[in-house]
Amino acid sequence: MSSLFSIIPQDRVTTQTVASFRVDVNNITLFSCASLGIVLFDENNNYLSSFPMTLSGDDYNNWGGDDEYVGTLIATKLGFTLTPEVVPEVVPEVVPEVVPEVVPEVTPEVTPEVTPEVTPEVTPEVVPEVVPEVTSEVTSEVTPEVTSEVTPEVTSEVTSDFPVFPDLFPATNESCY
Repeated sequence: MSSLFSIIPQDRVTTQTVASFRVDVNNITLFSCASLGIVLFDENNNYLSSFPMTLSGDDYNNWGGDDEYVGTLIATKLGFTLTPEVVPEVVPEVVPEVVPEVVPEVTPEVTPEVTPEVTPEVTPEVVPEVVPEVTSEVTSEVTPEVTSEVTPEVTSEVTSDFPVFPDLFPATNESCY
């Protein structure tokens, strides 16, 4: 529940510090005037108050669309001094240059395989010298005995180192040629 009680008016003084203001264009009448809204703020950008203002005559004609002109004109009319706009210094972000690491391509060194040449060792063949045996003994020469009658012995049997199979190979007097 809320109730409103009337009192005898009493002056209370409150001090407010204005640190900035904003200008809003509410209405423009071409070639004549502009209705503006002025909003005041403290150091922490907290709202303090707002009020209307009208630009007309030379103030309006000199505007020409330059917003800096309007800001300077209103500051002068309200008794404010504009501070130079503090533009924060933009420090460029230092980005370290990334240089790609160059890794040399490793090519295996090809070394030709050297197979040592094998030269067979040649050793001279030693052939023993045959020296005839010399003896002091003298032998008589042997002369074969020759007889006049020679009777050759004929046998009909054939001998061989191979086995004979008479059933498979019958004996014939035929020639193979």
